[in-house]
Amino acid sequence: MQIIADSGSTKTDWYFLAQDGQYKQMQGMGMNPVSYSQAQLEQSLAPIVLAQKGQPISAIHFYGAGCRAHEAANKMQKILGQAFPQAKEIEVKSDLWATIRAFNKPPKVGFYCILGTGSNACFFDGETIQQLRPSLGYLLGDEGSANALGKQLIKDYFYKKMPADLAQAFAQDFPLLQAPNFIAQLYAQERPNAFLGQFSRFLSSYRENIYVEKTLNSHFSDFICQQLLIFEAAKNAPLYFTGSIAAVFAEELQAALAAAQLSKASILANPLPQLLHYHLT
Repeated sequence: MQIIADSGSTKTDWYFLAQDGQYKQMQGMGMNPVSYSQAQLEQSLAPIVLAQKGQPISAIHFYGAGCRAHEAANKMQKILGQAFPQAKEIEVKSDLWATIRAFNKPPKVGFYCILGTGSNACFFDGETIQQLRPSLGYLLGDEGSANALGKQLIKDYFYKKMPADLAQAFAQDFPLLQAPNFIAQLYAQERPNAFLGQFSRFLSSYRENIYVEKTLNSHFSDFICQQLLIFEAAKNAPLYFTGSIAAVFAEELQAALAAAQLSKASILANPLPQLLHYHLT
């Protein structure tokens, strides 16, 4: 049996793939080795280990946010090796590789992007990933992501830049905003990026509102400017996106790409179903 996992900062999708193509699926907490401690990662992995206890595991393919750097990948590989000592192969790669492998086999040249709780992008030349700018994470980067959108909504709510009718609806959807210690709660979060990202779901209910339209366009345009237009090849190359934000707001994302004179993107909410095929064939 193979384990194939796609991990972001909010959640990890786990697939347990048998040789005959049958599979089981589980969902667990996000496992970003840059954002979370070893204890947090081991705690997130514990239910998965328990569920598969006694099952022979031959290989693990783990695609994760924060796993591109050698040190972070080694940290994750060690944790997985301790949890599944019988696995003969443990592959840990950036979540960008999940996007690359999900669309084509063999993978094709193009720009591959993630818009979920966080965001990331790269140019794939057919063999290697090229990034002209580092991923700065939820504090400094994550343009166009749920985290960035959530922060914008919270700021606009408290700074009274959000239209009154939307602000009322926002407060009703998220009563914790009324808590006198809201900021203290935010800073006490073990997973602040996921905490901030949850507020972005508000936008999907009001996407026809001009404030929402402008907010989405601004953030998607920022992502395009910071992560795609820095490449000369961006104007002509195919574009591929995965992630919940890319999928939910596909229409708004495609409009922002068109405004930047870029190609229409291929979009998947979740790369894992296609990754099953990749690892079976």
